[in-house]
Amino acid sequence: MIGQFLKQAGIGFDAAYSSPLVRARQTAEIVLNVCGSTELELTERLLNETSEAEFEKWLKGIPDARHVCLVGHAPSLAERVRGLVGITAADALKLPKGALACLETENRRTAALKFLVTPKLLGVR
Repeated sequence: MIGQFLKQAGIGFDAAYSSPLVRARQTAEIVLNVCGSTELELTERLLNETSEAEFEKWLKGIPDARHVCLVGHAPSLAERVRGLVGITAADALKLPKGALACLETENRRTAALKFLVTPKLLGVR
């Protein structure tokens, strides 16, 4: 459903990264197949075990791209999104399974939340 939403919105990706764990990789592949986008790269930096400092260093070091897709896991992906948009309260922004957070950033250290789409919003759950 998220892939269809992105396709209908005309959103594609210049770069895509996923955790190497099976479910995250499968999700990323489905989205990219629907969107007709870039090749998927697997990275352990999207695993929950990756420290915040390691993730920030990796994020700053990925090649320049206008639209980047990151597929990871709870709870770390929501924590990283909150960190980028400057939200400190965990209850203030949650990412349920299958959710999509679209962020806009100039420096990959801070970001603005453009939109948040959940499966429930799309009528899936």
